[in-house]
Amino acid sequence: MASTGPLFLCARLALGLVLGAALLVQSAAPAQANGVHIGSREVFAGEAGPYRLAVTTTPVEGAMHFIILLSTAGEGAPVEDAAITMRGDFADGEGVFTGPVQGYGTIEGLQWYAADLEVAPAGLWEFTLTVDSALGQESVTFAVPVLEPGGGNLTLFALIIIALAILGFTLGNRMFGRRRRAGGRRPQG
Repeated sequence: MASTGPLFLCARLALGLVLGAALLVQSAAPAQANGVHIGSREVFAGEAGPYRLAVTTTPVEGAMHFIILLSTAGEGAPVEDAAITMRGDFADGEGVFTGPVQGYGTIEGLQWYAADLEVAPAGLWEFTLTVDSALGQESVTFAVPVLEPGGGNLTLFALIIIALAILGFTLGNRMFGRRRRAGGRRPQG
């Protein structure tokens, strides 16, 4: 037999609110700071001369924050005294570029660097990352499709609205249905 007590009703309401809040948080715009980057993706991974590189970013128009993992190609050891430079060229139009900017070390450790570029407009961009250290100077170029910033995913918002409507209908049905069963008919007068 299914439980229909007030405790069960409150638990269902709490679960619905938590799920709704989680969906709203998931659709929030990514933060542009060091740490976990919501929506970030790896846009390059590979070797360039004596270096092994992995680059992640959130590819959205505006202030793009790149995180670069830099190590030696053979052992994966940290590269001491590395200088990082990034530049972006808009592939869909001539003469539009950003940078170059100097990368900087992050608090994550010796192998982690970051670079910030102002990227506009949305479209296909080619970014060039240059590493210079005692091991030599190497550059890699990789393409990144940059998206327009969105206010949110319409499908996600539609699902949230549907879930809240179902929750409201279920709660209303239980509340008003219980009142009718318990009290019977109201006196007319």
